[in-house]
Amino acid sequence: MFLDRKSTTFLILADQVLPKIGRIREDLERYIGELPVLEFVHEILSKELSEEQAYDSDSESLAITEIEAYEDVEVLAKRLIDDLDSLPWSYTFTIKFHEELSEAFLPLLNNNDISDNLRIFQPDGIFEKSYPLTTGTKELDRTRLGLGLLSFVTDEKWDAESLYIQFKYDGFVGVL
Repeated sequence: MFLDRKSTTFLILADQVLPKIGRIREDLERYIGELPVLEFVHEILSKELSEEQAYDSDSESLAITEIEAYEDVEVLAKRLIDDLDSLPWSYTFTIKFHEELSEAFLPLLNNNDISDNLRIFQPDGIFEKSYPLTTGTKELDRTRLGLGLLSFVTDEKWDAESLYIQFKYDGFVGVL
């Protein structure tokens, strides 16, 4: 379920294949960081493993290639390269205002588009259908919503009495 960070350090070599200067390097560093291949592959595999593998405290460490979905290294490498090449990805983040802020600003700021990428709003039925909080897959919901120890969603539904801020981002977001 967890990817050992040390097991991906060899990917520093893959970063050396990328252009040293130019638009591709600039974009990848802006989206991901100074070691884009290393970071991207580690984050994608970590996310997939946490969503698709069950935690088993009794299991021993094993090579990722011992997991059926990752046995074909050539297929895996091509998929990861294609995913990296498809960046930037588009994200929409929605954050609930604290209760006191919602109460104070609700009469003033309800459903305001501040820019093309930023808005403050109170959720309604249309919003809830466009942005469902659950997928029906427990593992995906846990990673998508931050459910668990550091949960920011407590009842898995939008609070129609609160304000939210929503912003769009193009780039790459790893495991949150």
